[in-house]
Formats: sequence, structure tokens, C-alpha cells
Amino acid sequence: MNQITTCNYCECDDLTPILQVTDHSITNEKFELLECFCCGLIHTSPQPSETEIGKYYQSDNYVSHSDTKEGLINKIYHIARKIALNRKASIISDFHKKTSLLDIGCGTGYFAAHMQRRGYTVSVMEPDPGAAEQAKQKLNVDPYTTLEAVQGTYKTITMWHVFEHVLDINKTFEKIESLLDTDGVLVLAVPNPESPDAKLYKENWAAYDVPRHVYHYKKTVIKQIANRYDLKVHSILPMKMDSYYISMLSEKYKGGNILKAIWNGLRSNIKAGKHNTSSLIYIIERK
Repeated sequence: MNQITTCNYCECDDLTPILQVTDHSITNEKFELLECFCCGLIHTSPQPSETEIGKYYQSDNYVSHSDTKEGLINKIYHIARKIALNRKASIISDFHKKTSLLDIGCGTGYFAAHMQRRGYTVSVMEPDPGAAEQAKQKLNVDPYTTLEAVQGTYKTITMWHVFEHVLDINKTFEKIESLLDTDGVLVLAVPNPESPDAKLYKENWAAYDVPRHVYHYKKTVIKQIANRYDLKVHSILPMKMDSYYISMLSEKYKGGNILKAIWNGLRSNIKAGKHNTSSLIYIIERK
């Protein structure tokens, strides 16, 4: 485990503890959230190394890898995912139709399969062997197992709730920039630690999901990172369904109930407007 003493993005050594958060999903270990004074990036500390992180995903609770439908919350997750697929496809088709698409961190391949059925030429990257095998069966495509191995250029690159899991921000964005076609777009979805539900639930906010989420991104930080690699944020879009799902998990962690979670999800969306929901989609393009 790596204790964080300097910012892993900008190398500033001025880090402030803001919360102590528990791994509610698997180990019950406690982690600190440290915010960089210089750039605003929030780090999970300590961070598991690449060789240690695997054990924190070894649970049926990690639904994007297991596809489990056990329990009410996981059933709701699958319903929400089906609803979200068409919206995600619609967002992408506003920029490119039936072209090349790379889905980084594809999980079991539901989104990629949906886009393949719509006529896109799909490539995927997934490091988890079990999830990658399921994706292969759905897509009849061999997944890349590391980002470094990915070749070619793509009109659309997607990372749906993946970037917060990535240890090396700069290495990842440098590679993505090299894979992005001249008129390509990166569609990046991450939890929003500035959302009303994050402020309400504090250390029980499920989207902190430590230590699997190694970083927590404010809007200003995403813009800084894009700018460093000659990219820019074209637009920011809401993910309103996430507020309900995250509120349900958060209430579960603090011993609340589903009705309260639904109310808090609704209240969060009302307060959030379009650009401050529980999760946000960033459309990123070349300058």
C-alpha cells in the first residue's frame, strides 16, 4: 500500500485530509481522502499497488465485473443500465455514427455490445480476466487486457466510470490522446464529489468506493488534465440515474431505507441542475 505524500498528478506536496472513508464493499478497511491544494485532485490514501488492487475487486458485490442480480440494489442497477444504454448511444451519435469506438474498462461488455448492434466497429479493453471473457463471448472480439497494448486510432473513446480506478493519470491521458482520431471525442464519466448527495452523505457517500476509486475528480481537475494534453472539455452532461443508485447504496451503509434514498436522490438532482449531479459525463475533444 502506498501512502500518498505528494499529488500523483501535479506533484505538489500540500495535501489536506478531508474525510476518512470505509471500504464498505469488501474489507471494512479505512482510508483517508487527501485534497491537493495546488490542483484540487482528491486522492485515496493509502493506495493499493497494481499487484495489491485485485483483492479489492474479488466480490460479487462488484456488479460490473460479476453481473450479479442478487439483491434489490443490484436488480435496480441492471434496470438502470438498460435505460442508460440508449442515452449513451444517443450522446455518441451526436458526434459520430457507425464509426470506430474503443470502450476502455468495458466490464462484461454490455455497452460495447449495444454499440456493436448499432453498427459501430467496436474494440474493448478490460483487465479483469473474468469480465473480459464475458465481453469476448458477447462481442466475438478479443479484448485488450492493458491500455498500453491498444493500437490504432478511434473516432470515439469511452470510459464509463473507469477513470476513477486508474492509478497513473498522466500515463493514461497521454495514451488516450495518441489513440484519439483528429476529430475524435473522449466520453468520460466519473462520480462528482461536489454533488449535493456527496455533501449530504459525506463519509458514507457510496461513490467514494475506496480503495477501488483511487482519485475523486472535481470539474476543474478534469479540465486541467484535458488541457495538459492539448484537449478541451466540449460539454458536461448529467447522469441523473446515478443519484438514486448511489443514494440507495449510501443509505445501506448508514442503515437507512430505500424510500429515504429515493427522496435524497430526487432532492440531489433538483439541487444539482444539469452540471452538478452525482456523476457527470465529460465530452472531451482536441483543441
